[in-house]
Amino acid sequence: MKNIVVFAIGVACTLFCHAQTENPRGIYKMTTLTGNLGEINAPFDQYKICTDSVTLHIHVHGDRFTIKNNDHQIFNYTGPNPKTPENKSILIYDSNEKQFMLKWWSNYETVYYPKNDWCLEKYESGVYSDMGRIIVDALTNTKAKDKEQPLLGTWRNLGYLDELKNTRKSIAQLIEQYPTSKYAHQYLVYNEKNLVVITQNSGMVLRVENDGKDAFKTGTIPQRVKWLSKDRIAVEIISDYRRDWNILERVTDDTPLRDIADFYVQ
Repeated sequence: MKNIVVFAIGVACTLFCHAQTENPRGIYKMTTLTGNLGEINAPFDQYKICTDSVTLHIHVHGDRFTIKNNDHQIFNYTGPNPKTPENKSILIYDSNEKQFMLKWWSNYETVYYPKNDWCLEKYESGVYSDMGRIIVDALTNTKAKDKEQPLLGTWRNLGYLDELKNTRKSIAQLIEQYPTSKYAHQYLVYNEKNLVVITQNSGMVLRVENDGKDAFKTGTIPQRVKWLSKDRIAVEIISDYRRDWNILERVTDDTPLRDIADFYVQ
């Protein structure tokens, strides 16, 4: 009986240790911070998107957010201890698909971060603030086109036109210029309640009210939609007595998150 118990404990330890030394992969929210104030609940609404090619950092503040490659490294398991006393590299440990610990050397001196000392941040998957959930859902949106509400979904911003004449030629020019235009890597994601505007390194969430297939409202501002094809629309933009048309193309082959990650990997 004693041998069985010892064997069971050994197996459990082996499984646990293995599970805690995996490379974190997925989307994780910071849940605690250990610094000047000891261990506290995370004072910031921030996330790490861990992939095999890049680690992205999302910081949510109100209805706005930023996306950056702050860490400049892939988060792989390192263990909790630096290789040498002088080594101040980022450490990743207690890591698996559900959580990980991030240990980093702080050169800051703030209410949360010490000067010249280690900080600990715990991250957990499947945890979001209300706004964080909206943003992450928009970044990873792969929802199929809704026949009843075709505006819902992810749209690539191709640019703007002054008028809708010779649209085939004008849009062809926008598509040709798109890879090097200032609108590259810009997306608009519509759902039943929100419009999430995503750029390469930032974005915002607007409350939206859908008004059928050909119009919607952001706040009290109505915006008319003209369908150019089943996957391409022109959104009317009126400001200072001027009317322009924002040309959007439905995304069917990737997500904004993949595009942003690929940009930082280049």
